[in-house]
Amino acid sequence: RMYALPPDAAPPPRRASVGVVEFQGGGAFSPSDLKKSQVQNGLSRNPVSSDHIVGVNPGGADVETSLDLQAVSMVGGGAVELWYLNYENWIYEFATDVQNRPDSPDVFSLSYGWYEGDQTRIVGALNSSEAYVRRCNVELMKLAAMGKTVVVSSGDSGSTGRSFDGAAPLIRPDFP
Repeated sequence: RMYALPPDAAPPPRRASVGVVEFQGGGAFSPSDLKKSQVQNGLSRNPVSSDHIVGVNPGGADVETSLDLQAVSMVGGGAVELWYLNYENWIYEFATDVQNRPDSPDVFSLSYGWYEGDQTRIVGALNSSEAYVRRCNVELMKLAAMGKTVVVSSGDSGSTGRSFDGAAPLIRPDFP
Protein backbone atom coordinates (compact mmCIF):
# COMPACT_ATOMS: atom_id res chain seq x y z
CA ARG A 1 0.00 0.00 0.00
CA MET A 2 2.79 2.40 0.84
CA TYR A 3 4.19 2.16 -2.71
CA ALA A 4 0.71 2.36 -4.28
CA LEU A 5 1.13 -0.87 -6.21
CA PRO A 6 -2.21 -1.40 -7.97
CA PRO A 7 -4.20 -4.20 -6.36
CA ASP A 8 -6.08 -4.89 -9.59
CA ALA A 9 -3.05 -5.19 -11.87
CA ALA A 10 -3.19 -8.09 -14.28
CA PRO A 11 -1.21 -11.09 -13.06
CA PRO A 12 1.87 -12.06 -15.02
CA PRO A 13 1.30 -14.53 -17.86
CA ARG A 14 2.92 -17.19 -15.70
CA ARG A 15 3.77 -17.14 -12.05
CA ALA A 16 7.12 -15.45 -11.53
CA SER A 17 9.55 -16.76 -8.95
CA VAL A 18 12.01 -14.90 -6.73
CA GLY A 19 14.70 -16.35 -4.50
CA VAL A 20 16.34 -14.63 -1.56
CA VAL A 21 19.96 -15.82 -1.38
CA GLU A 22 22.06 -16.08 1.77
CA PHE A 23 25.65 -17.19 2.24
CA GLN A 24 28.07 -18.84 4.64
CA GLY A 25 25.42 -20.52 6.74
CA GLY A 26 24.06 -17.15 7.78
CA GLY A 27 20.59 -15.86 7.46
CA ALA A 28 17.38 -17.51 8.47
CA PHE A 29 13.75 -16.68 8.07
CA SER A 30 10.73 -17.30 10.21
CA PRO A 31 7.74 -18.70 8.31
CA SER A 32 5.42 -17.24 10.96
CA ASP A 33 6.97 -13.75 10.58
CA LEU A 34 6.51 -14.00 6.79
CA LYS A 35 2.88 -14.97 7.25
CA LYS A 36 2.31 -12.13 9.73
CA SER A 37 3.85 -9.62 7.30
CA GLN A 38 1.64 -10.85 4.48
CA VAL A 39 -1.52 -10.65 6.58
CA GLN A 40 -0.67 -7.19 7.94
CA ASN A 41 -0.10 -5.94 4.38
CA GLY A 42 -3.36 -7.36 3.03
CA LEU A 43 -1.78 -10.15 1.01
CA SER A 44 -2.91 -13.73 0.77
CA ARG A 45 -0.78 -16.32 2.49
CA ASN A 46 2.23 -17.16 0.30
CA PRO A 47 4.71 -19.35 2.17
CA VAL A 48 8.10 -20.62 1.03
CA SER A 49 7.32 -24.26 0.34
CA SER A 50 9.80 -26.88 1.55
CA ASP A 51 10.76 -27.80 -2.03
CA HIS A 52 11.78 -24.15 -2.58
CA ILE A 53 14.34 -24.14 0.21
CA VAL A 54 17.86 -24.81 -1.11
CA GLY A 55 20.38 -25.54 1.62
CA VAL A 56 19.15 -25.10 5.16
CA ASN A 57 17.03 -22.57 6.98
CA PRO A 58 18.90 -22.72 10.27
CA GLY A 59 15.91 -21.51 12.26
CA GLY A 60 15.27 -18.37 14.15
CA ALA A 61 14.87 -15.14 12.25
CA ASP A 62 17.72 -13.08 10.87
CA VAL A 63 16.41 -9.53 10.45
CA GLU A 64 17.91 -8.93 6.99
CA THR A 65 16.79 -12.29 5.60
CA SER A 66 13.29 -11.86 6.97
CA LEU A 67 13.07 -8.34 5.59
CA ASP A 68 14.24 -9.52 2.15
CA LEU A 69 11.57 -12.21 1.95
CA GLN A 70 8.85 -9.91 3.24
CA ALA A 71 9.78 -7.16 0.74
CA VAL A 72 9.84 -9.60 -2.18
CA SER A 73 6.47 -10.96 -1.09
CA MET A 74 4.93 -7.47 -0.88
CA VAL A 75 6.31 -6.21 -4.19
CA GLY A 76 5.10 -9.40 -5.86
CA GLY A 77 1.65 -8.87 -4.37
CA GLY A 78 1.43 -12.50 -3.32
CA ALA A 79 1.65 -13.57 -6.97
CA VAL A 80 5.30 -14.65 -6.88
CA GLU A 81 6.64 -18.04 -5.98
CA LEU A 82 9.03 -17.50 -3.06
CA TRP A 83 12.34 -19.32 -2.70
CA TYR A 84 15.03 -19.28 -0.02
CA LEU A 85 18.57 -20.33 -0.96
CA ASN A 86 21.42 -20.64 1.54
CA TYR A 87 24.93 -21.54 0.41
CA GLU A 88 27.86 -22.46 2.62
CA ASN A 89 30.30 -20.57 0.42
CA TRP A 90 29.93 -17.63 -1.95
CA ILE A 91 29.00 -16.45 -5.44
CA TYR A 92 30.71 -19.20 -7.42
CA GLU A 93 28.89 -21.95 -5.49
CA PHE A 94 25.56 -20.15 -5.91
CA ALA A 95 25.96 -19.51 -9.66
CA THR A 96 27.13 -23.00 -10.57
CA ASP A 97 24.45 -24.67 -8.42
CA VAL A 98 21.67 -22.70 -10.13
CA GLN A 99 23.06 -23.62 -13.55
CA ASN A 100 22.86 -27.31 -12.66
CA ARG A 101 19.48 -27.22 -10.96
CA PRO A 102 16.46 -28.45 -12.96
CA ASP A 103 14.22 -25.86 -11.32
CA SER A 104 15.16 -22.49 -9.87
CA PRO A 105 13.75 -18.98 -9.51
CA ASP A 106 13.62 -16.43 -12.32
CA VAL A 107 15.03 -13.66 -10.12
CA PHE A 108 17.58 -13.80 -7.30
CA SER A 109 17.97 -11.14 -4.61
CA LEU A 110 21.33 -10.90 -2.83
CA SER A 111 21.61 -8.47 0.06
CA TYR A 112 25.23 -9.25 0.74
CA GLY A 113 28.31 -7.96 -1.00
CA TRP A 114 31.94 -7.74 0.01
CA TYR A 115 34.74 -5.43 -1.07
CA GLU A 116 36.07 -6.98 -4.26
CA GLY A 117 39.66 -6.44 -3.10
CA ASP A 118 39.03 -8.75 -0.13
CA GLN A 119 37.57 -11.75 -1.95
CA THR A 120 40.36 -14.11 -0.88
CA ARG A 121 39.43 -13.49 2.76
CA ILE A 122 36.04 -15.04 2.00
CA VAL A 123 36.78 -17.87 -0.42
CA GLY A 124 40.31 -18.67 0.71
CA ALA A 125 40.96 -21.27 -2.01
CA LEU A 126 41.99 -18.90 -4.79
CA ASN A 127 45.32 -17.14 -5.01
CA SER A 128 43.93 -14.01 -6.57
CA SER A 129 40.77 -12.11 -5.76
CA GLU A 130 40.87 -10.83 -9.33
CA ALA A 131 40.76 -14.41 -10.65
CA TYR A 132 37.82 -15.26 -8.39
CA VAL A 133 35.90 -12.13 -9.40
CA ARG A 134 36.54 -12.80 -13.11
CA ARG A 135 35.39 -16.41 -12.84
CA CYS A 136 32.27 -15.46 -10.87
CA ASN A 137 31.43 -12.77 -13.42
CA VAL A 138 31.52 -15.45 -16.14
CA GLU A 139 29.23 -17.69 -14.08
CA LEU A 140 26.81 -14.79 -13.47
CA MET A 141 26.80 -14.05 -17.22
CA LYS A 142 25.83 -17.69 -17.80
CA LEU A 143 22.85 -17.17 -15.48
CA ALA A 144 21.86 -14.11 -17.53
CA ALA A 145 22.11 -16.19 -20.71
CA MET A 146 19.70 -18.66 -19.09
CA GLY A 147 17.21 -15.82 -18.59
CA LYS A 148 17.91 -15.43 -14.87
CA THR A 149 18.11 -12.03 -13.18
CA VAL A 150 20.41 -11.37 -10.22
CA VAL A 151 19.93 -8.17 -8.22
CA VAL A 152 22.47 -7.21 -5.57
CA SER A 153 22.58 -4.58 -2.84
CA SER A 154 24.94 -1.65 -3.23
CA GLY A 155 26.46 -2.11 0.22
CA ASP A 156 25.55 -0.58 3.54
CA SER A 157 27.49 2.59 2.76
CA GLY A 158 27.05 2.86 -1.00
CA SER A 159 30.25 3.39 -2.99
CA THR A 160 32.45 3.07 0.08
CA GLY A 161 31.43 -0.54 0.57
CA ARG A 162 30.13 -2.36 3.59
CA SER A 163 31.07 0.34 6.06
CA PHE A 164 32.90 3.62 5.86
CA ASP A 165 35.50 4.06 8.56
CA GLY A 166 36.95 7.29 7.14
CA ALA A 167 40.34 5.70 6.41
CA ALA A 168 39.31 3.58 3.45
CA PRO A 169 39.45 4.83 -0.14
CA LEU A 170 36.32 6.72 -1.14
CA ILE A 171 35.36 4.05 -3.65
CA ARG A 172 35.53 0.46 -2.48
CA PRO A 173 33.20 -1.42 -4.83
CA ASP A 174 31.35 -4.39 -3.45
CA PHE A 175 31.29 -7.65 -5.30
CA PRO A 176 29.26 -8.76 -7.10
